[in-house]
Amino acid sequence: MAQEPNLLCRKCGGERVPYYVVIKGPFAILKVMCPNDHTREAIRLSLEHRDQWIGQVADNIYRCAICGERIPTPSRIVREGRWMVLIMECPTHGLKEAKRYIIDTLYPVIQNLHQNVGGPLPPTFTPPPPSDMYGRVSSPNAPASPPPPPNFGPPPPPPPANAVPPATSGKVAYCNECGAALAPGALFCVNCGKEIEESNL
Repeated sequence: MAQEPNLLCRKCGGERVPYYVVIKGPFAILKVMCPNDHTREAIRLSLEHRDQWIGQVADNIYRCAICGERIPTPSRIVREGRWMVLIMECPTHGLKEAKRYIIDTLYPVIQNLHQNVGGPLPPTFTPPPPSDMYGRVSSPNAPASPPPPPNFGPPPPPPPANAVPPATSGKVAYCNECGAALAPGALFCVNCGKEIEESNL
């Protein structure tokens, strides 16, 4: 179903001029002004149907907000953070109501339409995927990532500097039952399970 851009003024039927274009989630929010009675209104358009309304929006941005006369090119283009600011100087009204604020993600589409009428459009804008409380971006095709490990507090303190490691005699002890070599300090034989007597150590 085609989405009407709703750029016609409800009072006079004239073309309204967008002077502010921003993206909020899945929508483009436009502030528009009617050149005849200079009333202002905000309208919301779906980005999913962008190709159905962006041509008319791009066309009306290049009009004088006072008389509606077409302005072929901006007198200046200035970047202010995320905004591309087009300064439209009307031959009749000069720089009155001259600024058009366009968010930088939609500006290339509007510029492409203005410079190459009928040319191909850049791909439709896709809002960035949401992220969780840890800043991880979720994707419908990506497997769920495990949560971060729980925090059990600070690690245990290191042993004191004056701690002495247990002394080893250097001789190897053997099990009286099976003859397997015993690890230093072992209480049981790992081979047969017999309890080790102190005389073996």
